[in-house]
Amino acid sequence: MDHRFVNSDESLFDKVPVPVIRVRSDGNGLRLIDANAACHLLTEGKVSDLYNRDIHEIWQTPENRHLAENIARAHASHTAFQETVWHTFVSDGQRRYVTFHYVPFHDSEVLVFVSDLTETWQKLEQVSTLSEHVTALFERASTGMLEGLPDKLADCNEALCRMTGFDKQELLAMPLEQLIHPEDYPVLTDVLKVVIENPYQVYTWLGRARRKDGSYYWADGSITGIVNDKGEFNYFLASINDATEREQGQQKLRKSLMDTVRAVSATAEIHDRYTAGHMDRVAGMSREMGKELGFSTEELLGLSLGATIHDIGKVGIPASILSKPGKLSKAEFTLIQDHPLLGKRIIEDIDFPWPIDKMIGDHHERLDGSGYPAGLRGDDISMEAKIVAVTDVFEALVSHRPYRPGFELATAIDILESEKGKLDPQLVECLLDLVNDGRIDPTASPGSHKRLHEIGDKLSRFSEF
Repeated sequence: MDHRFVNSDESLFDKVPVPVIRVRSDGNGLRLIDANAACHLLTEGKVSDLYNRDIHEIWQTPENRHLAENIARAHASHTAFQETVWHTFVSDGQRRYVTFHYVPFHDSEVLVFVSDLTETWQKLEQVSTLSEHVTALFERASTGMLEGLPDKLADCNEALCRMTGFDKQELLAMPLEQLIHPEDYPVLTDVLKVVIENPYQVYTWLGRARRKDGSYYWADGSITGIVNDKGEFNYFLASINDATEREQGQQKLRKSLMDTVRAVSATAEIHDRYTAGHMDRVAGMSREMGKELGFSTEELLGLSLGATIHDIGKVGIPASILSKPGKLSKAEFTLIQDHPLLGKRIIEDIDFPWPIDKMIGDHHERLDGSGYPAGLRGDDISMEAKIVAVTDVFEALVSHRPYRPGFELATAIDILESEKGKLDPQLVECLLDLVNDGRIDPTASPGSHKRLHEIGDKLSRFSEF
């Protein structure tokens, strides 16, 4: 069959006793491209007759419409999740208690795994009290389960013990702080504060937790509150999965992206060392602005990388024009204005998880529509591109150009302030505040790719396992 898993055994795939579905986006919709023999439980007629059919056509009845909706949700969010529901199987009309696991696969595909928990549920129904129900679920769960207060655990199941290597008594005797990586513990305490304030919601947390041997694993947790008879927070309940393999995979992706950006930036330096130095300084200033504006670690990484190669399109401009000491002709200036589009074309086949293309293509756009290449206005320009626009202008003002010396700092500040309205006024003020506070030195000499390596060093914590 054409659409089988890469390197998978076809007969083994069909012998899997539970339904497994593979869906792919073709740009116009999500289509069923593969399924094993057990999938007849979920469809009408022969499964192979449904290949290349849109999932919303296959599952359109009220009883099974949630399948198509959740596959689309997993594809759009690039996030794996599961739902456990009572579901009526099409094949025999039987109502079963089922867990559907929706797992994004590559960039355009989603895998769906179906687990029939009916027998387990029926056994649980035989438990005499609700308390016994909860205890059975807690103890038998395949994921780590724990109960606790903000500073310590009150109970945990065997799955968590297996995950950590500690026995239950050891875990319950240790302060929670000793079980969490020091860099991630403050984030967890913030989440627990929110749980206490609103115990009826479910919150997520991802961080590094310690094993008994001293190593760390990535703990992917869902946390909620349990209330007393007055509706007040009593303790928190959490389920924990070991997400180490997933996070290591993401770290490999990050490293691949870092290597790509380093290679692209090195290309600019070979073509024009001025351009490379300019981009490095713009990246440094943009990163400081991102910190001040409350960007997350991931957002800061994307902002830094985009700013580092925002002028990469200039590799398509003759060096003689870039370094021309005199005034540019109209034709030469028009060619210079093409560099944002050239830059977007250079990186268009790289699937960055940040708006790198907008930072490259839109950093010469202006709020009033006077910029280029598209004449975008206001909110049509991304926040990241607006930041790069401000730092790009300011760095150019204080730097020496082939056709003029750099402006004095006070003069550069006056010119930048006069551009408010074209440049985002709040971002201009943010940059100038950082300059006045000494957090940005616009005259600092760039180190060739130094900032990229510093960013890479900060990410080294992802590979401690």
